[in-house]
Amino acid sequence: MKIKILLLNCFLILLNTASFAQRKVLIEQFTNSGCPPCAANTPVIASYVNNHPNNVLMLSYHTSFPYLDSMYYENPGQSDQRVAFYGVPSVPHSVEDGNVYAGASAPLVSNLNNSISTRALVAPRYAIRFLESKINGNRLNVTLEFESTDSGNTGENLVAHIVACEKTVLKSSYLASPGNNSENEYPWVVRKMLPDEHGNLLSVTAVGHKDTVQVNWTINNVKDLQELRVVAFVQNTMNKEIYQAEVSTPSNVTGIHENASHHRDLFEYRNLASEKAIRIHLRDPKRNDRIRIVDILGNELVYRNLNEGQSEYEVSTISFPMGVYIIQVWNEEKTQSERLFISK
Repeated sequence: MKIKILLLNCFLILLNTASFAQRKVLIEQFTNSGCPPCAANTPVIASYVNNHPNNVLMLSYHTSFPYLDSMYYENPGQSDQRVAFYGVPSVPHSVEDGNVYAGASAPLVSNLNNSISTRALVAPRYAIRFLESKINGNRLNVTLEFESTDSGNTGENLVAHIVACEKTVLKSSYLASPGNNSENEYPWVVRKMLPDEHGNLLSVTAVGHKDTVQVNWTINNVKDLQELRVVAFVQNTMNKEIYQAEVSTPSNVTGIHENASHHRDLFEYRNLASEKAIRIHLRDPKRNDRIRIVDILGNELVYRNLNEGQSEYEVSTISFPMGVYIIQVWNEEKTQSERLFISK
């Protein structure tokens, strides 16, 4: 009988553990488009983040120092607030989950995989669910649910931050250069913290309590709507620890935007004989061609920046559930979207 009870308890513990979401580590990167060391470190972190979307997310705050930076002047107050919050002395400066690591980027870059992998094993203390994430005209509408999943949250000073950011900003999208370092594109640029830099207070933090937060924003300074993302995270304002982070791609970015120029001549795709992959063929490869595949809710499954001249790209679909997906290919001149049907 004792053995049976012990086995049952173990099963319940495992079941309870499995019910929690995977922790997504958040790196807040403080950078500047005129800073040479930033060009050496920030793209490395971004590449790791983009290749490990289930474990880690990123936000980039462009600072007023040491050089002029156009992206800073598009959102100066909120950048200044986060610089002051963490006491950032210079750039590039990286902050991992608020207080796991905070300092110069180079040491984190040299230990990036180990640091992120170790932190990702720590159970998140909040669950974050996007109930709505879409664009209506020039407005972003987001509704989220934040659920406390740890008894230690009770009585803590916690806020939910919701951040509209641009996953990739091209230097060429500015009439004048936004900065003079060697970067040609800037990752995960923070455009607006919603409703402001102080976040949304979570007043009741007992286990199981859910807060629903809704924010709306008139989209501003976003260079490419297809790159718009929403990152949400829960942070302890006293010790700065981040308890969980999540990301969403606004759903109607997957459709045809009324102001976009759309073409049917960018690409074609076909299912491979194995029925476990598709091959995308670009008819006229351009510099900065990008490919994305999303589901009908806007969840991003694939994102790639293609090398100049690359005309073929193969995507495994073996892990895709049965359903409808959108394949998007775009560059600075054209955009094309096509439906992909997966049947098992």
